[in-house]
Amino acid sequence: NLPPEAIKFLHDLRNYKTINYPIDKELAPKLRDYQKEGDRWLFNLAYYRLSGILADDMGLGKSLSLSVAAIEGNFDSVIIICPASLKTNWRDELLWYVPERDITIVDSAQGKTKAELEKMLGYGEGKSGKKISELQEEFKERGKWVDNRFVIVNFDILDEFYKIPATRSKENIQKAYEESPMLQYIMNRKSLIIIDEAHRLSNNSSIRYKVIKDLIKRGEPHSIYAATGTPITNNPQNLYCVLQFLGDPITDDYQYFMDRYCDAFKVPAKGEKEKWTNIWHQRGCRGDLKEFIRNNARMIQVASGASNLEELKERISHIYLRRTKEDLNDLPQKRIHEVFYNLSDVQRYEYEELWKEYEE
Repeated sequence: NLPPEAIKFLHDLRNYKTINYPIDKELAPKLRDYQKEGDRWLFNLAYYRLSGILADDMGLGKSLSLSVAAIEGNFDSVIIICPASLKTNWRDELLWYVPERDITIVDSAQGKTKAELEKMLGYGEGKSGKKISELQEEFKERGKWVDNRFVIVNFDILDEFYKIPATRSKENIQKAYEESPMLQYIMNRKSLIIIDEAHRLSNNSSIRYKVIKDLIKRGEPHSIYAATGTPITNNPQNLYCVLQFLGDPITDDYQYFMDRYCDAFKVPAKGEKEKWTNIWHQRGCRGDLKEFIRNNARMIQVASGASNLEELKERISHIYLRRTKEDLNDLPQKRIHEVFYNLSDVQRYEYEELWKEYEE
């Protein structure tokens, strides 16, 4: 039931022709042609306050395209949520284009010494006059969230900087807001949330899922960019949660999505089989026990695979862009150069110790 102009927009968006693409001449040389296409696609989405999934193959430079799109979009605040191991990678990508003073990597307050917290909060070592518990609390509340345009935070510490209201009372909502610097950072601003490795949000009962879902609902960001190198053919059920974040209508009917695209089948929910088996015996029922359980127990859907994937790709093609290495012709030729070093006994000992630490 979309109006004609909306249908035309979605068609144009699919072909990267929606609006004039204003990529800066300073940014363009660092991008390959396919990255410019991805950047243009992301920019177009943000122009119309839409969100999308960039699902290019691993190694195709998704973070570079996302970084340029975030810069070109002139967002007031950008939160990049990623695994801890990728935080410095994101900072390095952004440093091609913006000064380091515009970037903050948010760390956990847990395990930090008093001197480290004082330094991170800008006091200088031994100059805060505060206890470590007070510094930890201040770090959670402030932690440079409002200072910089780009903030990088990892999945595992989101709940340190965001509180979901215990109830929907006015008092609890206000208290949760005051304890959520991440929410304050994006509210009432032109904000962007980038979720890297978005397939890690497939469990809708996890803390990270609940925090991000509530952040999007309460913070109302201008746009959301999700990035994943995992294609939908691997597990459409994992994709469902990401599409739900983006507000795509295909997620309105969970049961239909599971039946249509995940080859779902129904099984009794936890405890239901035992419950209705006992009732069947207590009543002295006769007949098929399995049918009795199916007719009475609360059932849940379980995905068994993937189906109708071409249809799914078509239905989400306006917010889902994926290119594989086989699709592209302008990739640089990779070469491996082996370099050998002669290490002294001390150097070899240090190397082996570092390697053990890395393996652990």
